[in-house]
Amino acid sequence: MACRLRRRLCWRVNWWFRRIGDGVLDKSRTPWYVLNSPEIGRPFHKLCELCRAEGVLDPKTKELLILAVSSVSQVEHCGDEHIERALNAGASRQEVTEALLLAAVAAADVRLASNQEAYIKYLGGSRGKGDIDAAVERAHSQ
Repeated sequence: MACRLRRRLCWRVNWWFRRIGDGVLDKSRTPWYVLNSPEIGRPFHKLCELCRAEGVLDPKTKELLILAVSSVSQVEHCGDEHIERALNAGASRQEVTEALLLAAVAAADVRLASNQEAYIKYLGGSRGKGDIDAAVERAHSQ
């Protein structure tokens, strides 16, 4: 259910980006959060617009970053949207692939790190890099 809610929210946010333009809010196209909480929703919308505008990072890099985050968040609809946006911003197939692979590696690393304490608590061992280096050295010497 949480995944479905995340997909729905991501879809709504992307829907909102596509439909609000020229500063005029069309109630049939305005996102639910702007309509229901304009004092917070409008500044949030403005922040999102500013983040998508050309800045230090070019639009292609921004879309690749957003794609990576949406991939890690496992929001299927966002992946479709941001692959298309990245391609439209000039990203190649290889750049999209690498962004997705980097996101997968980063997500796996975060999962391993978050499970480390429970692993040590119940199974013993240590967390230091020196222990890993020693284990690798022992394996190579055998």
